[in-house]
Amino acid sequence: MSEKGPLGGIYSALKNARYERVFVLACDMPDLDPRILDLLLDHGENELVVPRWRNGHLEPLCSLYSKSQMPLVEEMLASGTLKISELFGRVEKTSFPIIDEWIEQGLISAGCFRNMNELHSE
Repeated sequence: MSEKGPLGGIYSALKNARYERVFVLACDMPDLDPRILDLLLDHGENELVVPRWRNGHLEPLCSLYSKSQMPLVEEMLASGTLKISELFGRVEKTSFPIIDEWIEQGLISAGCFRNMNELHSE
């Protein structure tokens, strides 16, 4: 799945997961606030939990995915659809909690989603 981008990685994680849900995290987020996992798990009734900024930007590589999505992801990969966001409209039970609200409430740190690319451009 190495040539299938992040969606291929998500598929591999789901396929090999021991548990029903998988926390997917990009490897370039050095300041991740560990409290984010509890906040995502608070949306436990959903099959997919993708944090969203008020401006609409999504964080699909810091999200919870359910093994129930595996057939859909496999179908997407087989058809050459590699864009993760294509999955969101196809999963009925999806939650998009607002990151800005978590920061304003002091539930996570403001730099939680900063990535290495941002650090190198400063």
